[in-house]
Amino acid sequence: MSQPSTPTKQKIWIFCRVRDCYVLERAVRTESNELDPNGMDSDEEVESSRLETKAEVMERLGGESRAPPPAPMKKKAASRLSLREREEQKRRSAEKKKEEEEPQGALVYEMGGLLSPLTDEHYDAQDPRSAMEQLFTDVEPIGKGNFGEVYRGKYKGDKGKWYAIKKSLTTDSGKAVKEVKGFQQIPPNKYITEYVSGWLDRGLVYIQTELCEMSLLAYCRNGLEEDEIWKVLVQVVLGLRHLHTSGFCHNDLKPDNILVKDTVIKIADFGLVSRVNEEWCAGDEGDSRYLAPEVFSQKVFTTAGDVFAAGMSLLEITTGLHMPPQGDVRNILIGGRTPSRFFHGRSIDLREIIESMIRRNPEARPSAWELLEHPIVKSYKDSKDEVSGEHPWTPATSTLSENYRLRRKKSRMPPPPSADETPKRRVKVRQEEDKENEDRLFMARVRAKNGLFAEEEHCESEEDKYFIADIV
Repeated sequence: MSQPSTPTKQKIWIFCRVRDCYVLERAVRTESNELDPNGMDSDEEVESSRLETKAEVMERLGGESRAPPPAPMKKKAASRLSLREREEQKRRSAEKKKEEEEPQGALVYEMGGLLSPLTDEHYDAQDPRSAMEQLFTDVEPIGKGNFGEVYRGKYKGDKGKWYAIKKSLTTDSGKAVKEVKGFQQIPPNKYITEYVSGWLDRGLVYIQTELCEMSLLAYCRNGLEEDEIWKVLVQVVLGLRHLHTSGFCHNDLKPDNILVKDTVIKIADFGLVSRVNEEWCAGDEGDSRYLAPEVFSQKVFTTAGDVFAAGMSLLEITTGLHMPPQGDVRNILIGGRTPSRFFHGRSIDLREIIESMIRRNPEARPSAWELLEHPIVKSYKDSKDEVSGEHPWTPATSTLSENYRLRRKKSRMPPPPSADETPKRRVKVRQEEDKENEDRLFMARVRAKNGLFAEEEHCESEEDKYFIADIV
């Protein structure tokens, strides 16, 4: 997997004596008008009346503040079918219904999109109950979205550990399958929700992950002190840096898709994950309240778009604003003209770094690497792994890395033999594979004993790291 090049380290954040805060040097040169202190709060009284906090909206409406309704979907025109086509359609529907009613074994998603039968001591393929009902106890719903429902349950094995299980709503589960593949390809990280397993059961996709306590939106419901907001910012950016270093874009970052577990902030929901600079397809866009303006104009997912979504999320939890989905009110935020009353009690540095992330011009936004070079952000990083420019790898003994190693190992398993392959040929191939593995194991032990794997450059691939971790 080719990784994007990390920006060259340089003094990108400078102290502006006029504003008494740190500003992005590149933005000072290219968009100095945005940083003009004299024009920053122009017409503030007019714009302030057009923006409201969530509390103000609730007070005005006398009820609960709700997110704006989604855009109406265009109805498909009913196609005229011939009598033969209608009969064929009925026959297929009957067969599909019969297959769904009959007990079928669940299939686990392996690396590369392959499916294999689910095997577990607590699962019986002939049992009419779903795999989730068989494998977990005390199952209860904890959330619901446009594409799936989320449950929590206690696994019957593993000493009764609790997990989150996401279940797709319909058999048209393209987004759910994409989320499984995205989870599998992203290397494990402290600030990414841990993926455990994914399986297909009766046409529905299930995704098992670690169980977090709440979403960032719920975590910030009663407001946060500025010190806590800086900590949230640092961890969100660390998660983004890991994604971008691995060559992926999230494309749907928002407070609902950022979870909290033991005060650690974790990015979740990878249903719209894509490769960096992958072309945009209609219907794949995320929440319009957090979506970067260039996504619609250029139709390309970029890392700058993720930075914009993170900035809008931080703006929401910092100011408590009722986020507008579109229109002139949204342009006030993107133009850096958010009235000062919404930042009451917040520092100029916090306001500047958030507004730098949501600039209209993506070239003027700081990257995740550049955000981590901000002097105040640096002071909040308390781990030696977080200081490195590369994404941190957890120790080979951790659960995260073990799961990742097993998924990679399964992806290297040969496909089942074809029908025309003779038994003699299969035995010969197996003997050759065993000899190759024995030679590789012997050489790995010799090299490990001599300390040749002390430095990363002696490992031929990421797979070798985990292979050596098993034998050392």
